[in-house]
Amino acid sequence: MNPHRRPRRIFGMDEDSNAVSLLWAAPFLIFMVFPITTAFAYGATRPLGIALLAATTTFIAVYVASWIVNPTPATTTSLTWTLLATSLAMLACEIIMAVLCVLMGTTGGAFMASYLAAAWTLQATSRALYPGFGLILFITLAEIVLTPGETSFALVPPVMTALVCLMSRLSILSDRRERVEHQRALALSEERERTRISADLHDILGQTLTALTVKADLAGRLLDAGRPEAARIQIDELTELSRSALGDVRAVVAANKTLLPSSEIDAARALLEADDAQLVVLHEGDPAPGAPSTLVAHVIREATTNALAHAAPHTVWIELRADGVSVTNDGYSPARSRATVGGGSGLTGLRTRVSQAGTITWGPAEGQSSHGRLDGDRPGGSRSGHERSAPGRWIVDLHLAP
Repeated sequence: MNPHRRPRRIFGMDEDSNAVSLLWAAPFLIFMVFPITTAFAYGATRPLGIALLAATTTFIAVYVASWIVNPTPATTTSLTWTLLATSLAMLACEIIMAVLCVLMGTTGGAFMASYLAAAWTLQATSRALYPGFGLILFITLAEIVLTPGETSFALVPPVMTALVCLMSRLSILSDRRERVEHQRALALSEERERTRISADLHDILGQTLTALTVKADLAGRLLDAGRPEAARIQIDELTELSRSALGDVRAVVAANKTLLPSSEIDAARALLEADDAQLVVLHEGDPAPGAPSTLVAHVIREATTNALAHAAPHTVWIELRADGVSVTNDGYSPARSRATVGGGSGLTGLRTRVSQAGTITWGPAEGQSSHGRLDGDRPGGSRSGHERSAPGRWIVDLHLAP
């Protein structure tokens, strides 16, 4: 199954992407209307008005660029030249705008520090975060003192903005740590499983291989001594030991290939919860032990893997029945159907395995477009209802033969 916890997705984009950061920061640009209206009120054709419009336009461009070129939060321990360049450019524009406001006999230049505080709080490295914010506060205080008519209230927006962005930063970093811990836990689990299999093979084959070596050596000595009958006995025992060892190896392999629906459901729940999705299990019966149970477990595993890899589900439903299983996720959309089809090789392989024991179908739930379906069968069979016909759902259904 997917060993990595994916970041949450917003409008189809990972929450850590620069596009989401820009999407989050862009609405605040609406407040840039104030310096623009100030410039027009003063006179957009006058030198100071033109200068304020130019400074405002440059400030907006640098602010937007800072969210595009700088990761949120910073992924390095040292300041990058892009962060320094965008931060210093915004600081320079903000100071120029404050000076222009003083020359124009108005106030409001200090409020622009809120944009610089937001970008710095979310983009700066941990080591530079607080010193840089202290510098922003110092410059803002200087602007308040040096600007006639400017009140101390101008200090509130940068501080509040920084606090909100700091909480967002801590939330993002916490989510990253959780993903790393989840990956480490899965890697440790896989390593333990490999160690267990190695120990099983050692315990089973160690003594047998030693006996094979001893008997093969003894048979050779007997042949050299001219005692073929005694050598024949050792060779027969050698053959029997070899068959026994082969049977033991096959037993270990078979035991590790055997999957249980309950185990796969638990694994699916852990991975879905790690991906901020939930699992709903509808238990209507249990498949017969052996091959039917293993097939059901394989379908649960593969359907969950596809849901995580090719969709963005909030909920996955597993309906476990005596005659099979249905796995439905609510992350389907026609735009994703090609990606889903492209990731369906595992299901195609399962179809071959299931062919002698039943049928497996998959595609959009009933009532949806069939675009992206891999076969002409009607996924979900004759089952219907609100849980299956709601739009946005993709279903994988296994029906075992009686």
